[in-house]
This record gives sequence, structure tokens and C-alpha cells, in this order.
Amino acid sequence: MKRRAALQMIAALSAGTAIPPGTLDHVLSGIEEALGTPFDLADWESTVDEYRQLIDTRPWGAFIPDLTADIIAVGEILKRRHSPATQADLLRVSARLSGLLAVQLDDVGQRRAARTSWSVARRAATASGDQVVQAWVHAREAKVGLWAARSGDAITALSDQAMRLSGRTHSAPAAMAHATKVALAARKRDVSTTHSTLKSLNQMTDSIGGEGWSERSLRWFEAYAYALINDPRAETALDRSLALFPPEVHDPVANLQVIRAMVLVRQGGTAEGVDHALSVFEGSQPTTTQRRLAAELLAILPSQGRTLPGAQDLGVIAAGTTGTASRNIPRAAH
Repeated sequence: MKRRAALQMIAALSAGTAIPPGTLDHVLSGIEEALGTPFDLADWESTVDEYRQLIDTRPWGAFIPDLTADIIAVGEILKRRHSPATQADLLRVSARLSGLLAVQLDDVGQRRAARTSWSVARRAATASGDQVVQAWVHAREAKVGLWAARSGDAITALSDQAMRLSGRTHSAPAAMAHATKVALAARKRDVSTTHSTLKSLNQMTDSIGGEGWSERSLRWFEAYAYALINDPRAETALDRSLALFPPEVHDPVANLQVIRAMVLVRQGGTAEGVDHALSVFEGSQPTTTQRRLAAELLAILPSQGRTLPGAQDLGVIAAGTTGTASRNIPRAAH
């Protein structure tokens, strides 16, 4: 069996394809058994943190094979006998890995697979007994749900639960939950709630010392919300947000450029805005987030703008979302 696994690995490397999940683990299993339990909490937590930092720097879905392989590896370790504390550590790592896999699956439009991964992440987090991880899973699922055709009620329920689990602590999960509520309010064109929730999010961001949320994240949602509610500060917010992203971060910056297209349309530059958005999508497969943004851009076009050839192209891009996503986007009055 180990020889067969080694041949599979060599074949994959020769073909330039990903090594099948679990293959290398099987090849090395004899050594690992001799060494004892290979679980190193610090090593696995470092792995999770590395995924979190790199996930926006690579094309969408790029980490699905690696995350899948790591989840399989942790699952194999979980089959062994462990102390309650070690078991809880393993479940905490499993919850984070499963949540990150769900993020990637949602971004490539694999909604059913993502739903399964989110369910596993929630259950593993609950079984770990770690409320911070439980809050993180709920908050991350809510934030991703903004773009993955989830209903407003489902997103709100996840955000509320993340906030309950966070308690009074200003943390990354609590900030993500607040940011999600900012987006939901802005989508409803509820200007008052958008502003008040943004104010709370600003105050929270200033006091967060942990990882997983930063001013960069705050400014992204600020720019998005201002664009939706047609706030005159939208353009300044966009420039401020773009200045915080390093060059290697691709998708969030591309998304901000689609938001800039929305601002251009709001300012009366309909054709310019449509062309700007299409330049972002040129030569790449739009993510789930970008398809939602394309649908939102279409929704704010004035009636004459919807006859532009570029608007038809935007419609094709937006149609990559599920049928209900674009129908649930409110149209702005002109």
C-alpha cells in the first residue's frame, strides 16, 4: 500500500498536479507510528494562521487541495486516544480548518460542499468547548454568507450568535459580525443604522489587539457601505482602503475596484463605471463575491445605462450567482 501511495505521489509530481490528499501521510505513516502521536498544537495553529494570512494572496479556491489534505490528517489523529485537553485542541484546529475550507468552497460557488464544511466547523467548534472559536466560525460564515446567496435572516442569525458568543469582548469575531450588519443595513439603504453600526465598528477596531481583524478590514466595509448608500465620503473611503492593502493581495483589491465602479455610476459616470468594472473582470473568472458586486452594480444603473453593451456583459457575470441572489438586490430609484 505504501509503495502504491509513493507511486501516486511521484505520478502527481511528474504531471505537475496536486498530490492526492492523504498520500504523503500514508507514505510517512510508518515513521510517524514509531515516533508516536505526531500532533503538535503550535505547529497546527501556525498552519491555520498561515492559511488565514495567505488566503487573499492566491487565486480563489487555490487552497482547497491543501486544506482538504490537512483536514484528513487531523481527522486521522483524532481517531487515536487523547487526553480531553488534547482532544479539545484537535477539535479547535479542525473547526478552523473546516471553516477556511468552507470559505474557499463558497468562493468557487460550491454551495452544497461549503454548507457541509460549515456544519462540520460549527460542530467541531462546539465540541471543543472554545467559545472564541465558536464565535469565529459563526462570524466568518455570516460574513461569507453576504456573497454566497444566503438569506438576510440566516446571515443575521449567524451574526447575532457570534456576538452572543463573544460577549462583551472586543474581538475579531465580534468585529466581523458588526461588519456583516453594516453591509446588511447598507443593502437595505438604511442610512441611520449603517452609520451607527459603522461608528460602533470603528470603536471596536481601535480596541482589538488580536489577529483576524484590522483597520484594513474595517475600511473595506466602510467603502462598500458608503457606495451602497451613496454617501459623499465613498470615494475618499475607497482611496483610504486601497492604500492599506499590500500589492500581493488580489481579490479584496479587485473587489474594491468594482465598488469604485459603483461610485462612478453614482456620480453620473454610468459608461465609465461599467467599463471600469469590466476591466476588473477581464481575463479572470469572477469569484462569488465579484458576481454579487456585479449584480449590485447593475441594480444601481439608471434605465438608459442598462442598454449599454457593457451592461449586458455585467449581466452575464452576475448570472453566475444563484438565481435568487440578484433578485434580492434592491434597485435604487433614479
